[in-house]
Amino acid sequence: MPLSWPSRQSRKREKRLDTDLGTHSRLTCSSFHIWLTTYRCQSRALRPPESPDVAGRIAGSGWTQGNDTELAAAEGHRQRLERKYLSLWRHNVLARRFQHARDTRHLARAWLSWKDACRMEVVVRALARQRLVEWSWKTWRRRCLQSWVAERFRETGEKHLLKMAFARWQQRLTAAEKHTFSRLEHF
Repeated sequence: MPLSWPSRQSRKREKRLDTDLGTHSRLTCSSFHIWLTTYRCQSRALRPPESPDVAGRIAGSGWTQGNDTELAAAEGHRQRLERKYLSLWRHNVLARRFQHARDTRHLARAWLSWKDACRMEVVVRALARQRLVEWSWKTWRRRCLQSWVAERFRETGEKHLLKMAFARWQQRLTAAEKHTFSRLEHF
C-alpha cells in the first residue's frame, strides 16, 4: 500500500491521540510525522514520473504493468528507502532524547552550582557581619575601659593634688605659726 497524505479523519484522530499521549509519545509522533513527510517527498523526487510506482501502476493512468522483475525491483527499492528513512528518523529521535537528557543534566549542574554559590555568599556575609560585630564590641569595651581608667586616674589625681595642696598649706601654716611664735618670744 503506497503512503499517502493523511486525510481529515486521520488528522483528527492524530490530534485526539496527541492530547491523550504524554510528552514522550508526542515527541515520537511529531518526529514520525517529520520522517513521513520527508520520506514521501524524497521517494517522489527519486522516482521518475513515467516509472511504475509501488503497485506497478504508471503514474496518471490506470494501466498496470505485468513485469514481475520491475515490480520486485520497485518493491525492494521502496523497502530500502523505508529502512533508510526509518533508521534516520530513529537516530534523530535518539539524538533529541540524548540532547534533552544532556541539557537537563547541564541545567541541574548549573542549578546546583548557583545554589552552592548563593549559600556560600550567605555564609560569607554572615561571617563578615559577625566579625564586624565582634570588632565593634571589642572596640567599645576597650574604649569604655580606657575612659573608666582615665576617670579613676583623674579622680585619684585630684585627690592626690588636694592632699599635696593641703599638706603644703599645712606646712606653710605651721611655718608661719612658728615664725610668728618666734617673733613673739623675742619681744
